Amino acid sequence: MLRALYEYANTHPEVRQREGCEIRTVKFIVDIVSPDIVAGVRAIDKTCQKVNCPSAGKITVNIEAHPLIEKAEISLRIEPAKALSDRQMASLEAKRDIFYNRFADNAVHISAFGPVAAVLGDPQALENIVGIFQSLGGTSADTVGFSVDGVDLWDMPDILDWWSWKVSASEDDAGFIMLDVVTGEPCEPVKLWKAMRGRCTAGGQSSGVSLVSFNSAAFDTYGLVLKDQNLNCPVSRRTADMIMDAAIYLGNRSRNTVGDARLVHWYAGNVPNKDDLLDMLFGSSQSEDDDDGQADANADRLVNSPFSGDVPPDLSNIEYHIMVMQPFAARMAVRSYECGCYGDLYSNIKSWFDDLSVQTAYGVKSRFLPKFYGLLFALLTDAESKSRTGKLSPISPHVPGILNACFHGKAIPDAIGYRAISGFRSGMYPRDGSEIQWGRQHKRVMWIRIWNNRKENMYNMGDVKNIPEMLDRNLSDGPYVCGRLMAVYDELQRRASPGMNATVVSRYFTSCAQNPALVLGRLQSMSVHHMENIRSRRLKDLFGDEFANAWGRLGTDIPRAMSMAEQARFACGYWQEHGYLKEQCSTLFAATGKSAASGDENKEENQNV
Repeated sequence: MLRALYEYANTHPEVRQREGCEIRTVKFIVDIVSPDIVAGVRAIDKTCQKVNCPSAGKITVNIEAHPLIEKAEISLRIEPAKALSDRQMASLEAKRDIFYNRFADNAVHISAFGPVAAVLGDPQALENIVGIFQSLGGTSADTVGFSVDGVDLWDMPDILDWWSWKVSASEDDAGFIMLDVVTGEPCEPVKLWKAMRGRCTAGGQSSGVSLVSFNSAAFDTYGLVLKDQNLNCPVSRRTADMIMDAAIYLGNRSRNTVGDARLVHWYAGNVPNKDDLLDMLFGSSQSEDDDDGQADANADRLVNSPFSGDVPPDLSNIEYHIMVMQPFAARMAVRSYECGCYGDLYSNIKSWFDDLSVQTAYGVKSRFLPKFYGLLFALLTDAESKSRTGKLSPISPHVPGILNACFHGKAIPDAIGYRAISGFRSGMYPRDGSEIQWGRQHKRVMWIRIWNNRKENMYNMGDVKNIPEMLDRNLSDGPYVCGRLMAVYDELQRRASPGMNATVVSRYFTSCAQNPALVLGRLQSMSVHHMENIRSRRLKDLFGDEFANAWGRLGTDIPRAMSMAEQARFACGYWQEHGYLKEQCSTLFAATGKSAASGDENKEENQNV
């Protein structure tokens, strides 16, 4: 992982931050004009207060004063806002002397330090500056920087070079020479790495967090003694900075998060944006659900994706890298890292989308690539999805297994399959009387299909049968056909007696999914009454054909009790038959100009009676 990040920084110079620098906030700048040493003060707009300046690093612990930008109570010697004890006051005076002496002592080497030292050492000039500063609303806690002849000190190359040498000469690193594990060159291993800042520190501290990626046992490989096992692995300062620059750049650029974990990915080569597999997997944004109105927009993503053609892009020589970072206390932990061939990742993600593909609630082929976050959200119960915090926490323990299934073509965790089946079952008859969320139900069926089919294909289980993408009226699998029959009974009741409070689904779906032999006979008896209420001959023919086909495929071998794998096929059979009937009803009555909504077409009288 370290070598991959180092090579990324080497091949992408734009990610490198200036060596020995950090981001610091400056609110006011004292402008000095030489040789007359005339000074003025200006306030900095809030949008421009973040500047890249020399980093104090570990040296701050010793000198307790930043090299260029400090609070006004230190740099301009303004009295603090609150009273200090004698000890605190002595410490403040020491910091003031250190800050001033750095400019005075180094004016010989850095010409710009001379005017700054002259202003800070002149009581009258300093008093004038403080008056202007306070008139602008400055306080003792506001940070102040300096510019000489129109150039900010932190932008002067000779100051950057001087401070880089100063820090490297003052740092107390490991104190012994070892081989850099990335470059193989002799170096003094650094103890402290650059902190991570920005969006990549999701869940951490805004001031910056440390990256932790190693456990103490790993250091035995490098021959470190026991007392030194709390160190990072041996790398030089330059190597460490390049690694962290790449990690910060990639982490801030990434928009792919799962809960509080951030998935950072990159490619060792030139991959066009349209062929970025991870962006296709996660989508351009995080939405909790995709409704059917977004089908056209999502279809464009499918048409433009490499999965839409028969020939994948020729990127066989490209490597992918995926790093999962997650907040841990006040640090960022690398939870997992993997790399491999783009071609393998292409095949596995294509297989992921193929296995998820299943017909929509309207009986047509799915036209969009499902977003990863939306799929995870569909697994939550209604109570979990309404939670304001930690929405994905109930399934976060299973996310590594899901990602492994996606990236490597492995099986879906059983807990996810069980959640999808339970969620689909309860989603078909909302207890609060709300409408069925068809888009969410569609995603649950996707989970059910991929969970069932991968168990069958990988474990070769005898009681598991593959679930087709579209309705298969020739499939003789008992649980699948029972689900189809349940859908026909349900749709028949909706068409014959619209507006009923107690539907077939609300009363019998769960029991039929578990013990169909005890329920289907009763549903068949009820269907005789419902068929009598259907006046449209075309509807009667449609339902009659479906009953004949399904009972013919089922025969007398009706399952008595069904396992979870069989309940999965029952749910998919119900879903696909239900969508097929909706599509058929829309086709049947489109020519007559009548609505295919429940009950409307039943007003059509049979003219032959």
